[in-house]
Amino acid sequence: MCRVWIPAVLVLCFPSYLFAQVGSPDFSGVYLRSSSTISSGLRPGKGITQQQIDSGQEVMKTMDEGSPLILSVTQTTEGIKVTEIQNGAKSANLYLFRGGKTDKSHTVGVQGASRARINKDTLILKFTMEEVGPFGGAIKESVEERWNLSPDSSTLKIRSTRNGTQTFTRQASLESAMARAAQVSLTNRCVCLRLPPGSPRPAEYKEGADLGFTVYRQLNRCVIFDAGIYGDFFKGLQRKDTPNGPIFGKSGQRIATFPDDLSLEISFRAGFSYGPLDPAGMVDAPLPAELSGLRFQIKWTGSSTRDLGELPAELLSEPSPEQLRPKNFYRIELPAKGVPLDDTLEVRVLTRTGAQIGCIRGNI
Repeated sequence: MCRVWIPAVLVLCFPSYLFAQVGSPDFSGVYLRSSSTISSGLRPGKGITQQQIDSGQEVMKTMDEGSPLILSVTQTTEGIKVTEIQNGAKSANLYLFRGGKTDKSHTVGVQGASRARINKDTLILKFTMEEVGPFGGAIKESVEERWNLSPDSSTLKIRSTRNGTQTFTRQASLESAMARAAQVSLTNRCVCLRLPPGSPRPAEYKEGADLGFTVYRQLNRCVIFDAGIYGDFFKGLQRKDTPNGPIFGKSGQRIATFPDDLSLEISFRAGFSYGPLDPAGMVDAPLPAELSGLRFQIKWTGSSTRDLGELPAELLSEPSPEQLRPKNFYRIELPAKGVPLDDTLEVRVLTRTGAQIGCIRGNI
């Protein structure tokens, strides 16, 4: 069920050797990413419409903005130390002004040979990244970045040949940046993300219905959670969209509510992500140990609110005909008797200790 390919987590490197120049800009401070310019690279044609491309861009924007990145930068005459923070994961890296190789602690086997120069108020970074995936294979890439501070030093703009344009806003403290990041993170927001975006709902269902997905990012690592409802009830169920909402029926009879014998499945895919918006850059990996034993809180909303609380979940694995790897998923017996078919289901994903790391909100 986890068919989604998610843009990879942004990887930033910050080497320099010229900050010691008199009058050079001082990048020290705490910054929170406020926006990114990303592109799927798709063009209309061959079955792809501009509306689908626009919808896809909106999905990617939601995922990007919902994975806030914090930079904590300390600049001295010796070098520049950059700590990247995302959803609790940290990577502290020191880049000497004289250049050379660096290691990124959050990435498996990442090294970079780099050089930097300052042209007026622009810091120009050029570096070569060599990344080794957790199951072997290497990715090499030459990257150039241009850093600029606004005149009042409140905004940092980074233009990268790898990651597009990113804008960061200076924060008063690391604590305030962490609080703001938590507010906008997908870990604390219930969203309805679907791929392919802009595609119509099925006119007739088969064994079930997809609800949507969410993404949990920690720097170069991400986990995709994809939810759906399944059961014999869906076989032959037809849907017709009208200006007043969808109408459901089966064998000529109109159906308004769910039965009680449904299953909720939440599949997951864990991996390391490299080049942004590159499906081939998603390298599969086991679910991180700290995310084992997941828990789920379930709620129906719409005509009325039915809070089902935390429901027991069984972890299963089965072969996937579409993909070489097996499908790993949690199955939950879902009480749904009498719930209107156009109601919405909220699925909150919790760690073993009860911390929320995602929420999927969708309907059939």
